[in-house]
Amino acid sequence: MKTVSVYIPTRNRPEFLERALESLVKQQHKAFQVLVCDDGSSAENKPRVLSVINRYRQRFSDLVFFNEPESRGACHARNRMIGAAEGTYITGLDDDDEFMPERLRVFLDSRQLDQYAYLSAGKIVDDGTSSFESIETHGEITLDKLLHSNIAGNQVFTRTEYLKAVGGFDEHFVSWQDYDLWVRLTREFGAGYKIEKCTYLWHVGHELGRISNPAKVSAGYHQFLDKHAGLLSRRHRQALAVQDRVQSELPLSLGFALANMNLKTCYPLTKHLARSQFPGFFLLLRNVMRPVGGSKA
Repeated sequence: MKTVSVYIPTRNRPEFLERALESLVKQQHKAFQVLVCDDGSSAENKPRVLSVINRYRQRFSDLVFFNEPESRGACHARNRMIGAAEGTYITGLDDDDEFMPERLRVFLDSRQLDQYAYLSAGKIVDDGTSSFESIETHGEITLDKLLHSNIAGNQVFTRTEYLKAVGGFDEHFVSWQDYDLWVRLTREFGAGYKIEKCTYLWHVGHELGRISNPAKVSAGYHQFLDKHAGLLSRRHRQALAVQDRVQSELPLSLGFALANMNLKTCYPLTKHLARSQFPGFFLLLRNVMRPVGGSKA
């Protein structure tokens, strides 16, 4: 059995998929399984995806490929790979992102691995012109903390049996799918832990496939509220309302800010206001305070 399984859903992005797979080739830890699911790429892109897969079969000892003739959604693709995963541990990689070379080793070497249900880490955000480290919190991820904000991020490192036990991703969600899964994972198996290292390279300098439709983001938010209503306090709901508004990139009114202001929401509200009202200053401050390779604020 492999130590780790890494799953990658992809659709119509062969050039990004190749970059993602290349980042796995460079991993310092070598004993892992790679699973890729093409979620119904177009007739133009399907041969290009297959070409990438065929080239990388020679570079991994265990590469499993699923070829969906029609798109059934990224969550279906992820669940198909989770069901087939054979590693003791499992983690995901979006096809347009990369793992830093040390990512798998950092998780496997962490003393928190056996103490918590899952691990996560910070990310390096690359907007195409500059890069900066993003890790606004670290340490224990309790259910209460998680219900205020998706502090785990878009990927976690956990036992494969845990993801299978909770049923994987909810394929009915149109967004917030990862957040929903981490909540269920935490409820079932206990707290997670966020490591104070940035090991995931998150590319945001393009728009292909990124959720940018405010209606879609908001629909996922309401699905999340309905599904986890029994867990949410008033402060949780305030924090989630702010998270929805920020992710939807919608303007904040003074009335909204006052109605949802508390100790947990003060920072994201202020940050969103600064970004929307003073974008040039915000970008300058961000790059000064959080340069890649520099100290974190």
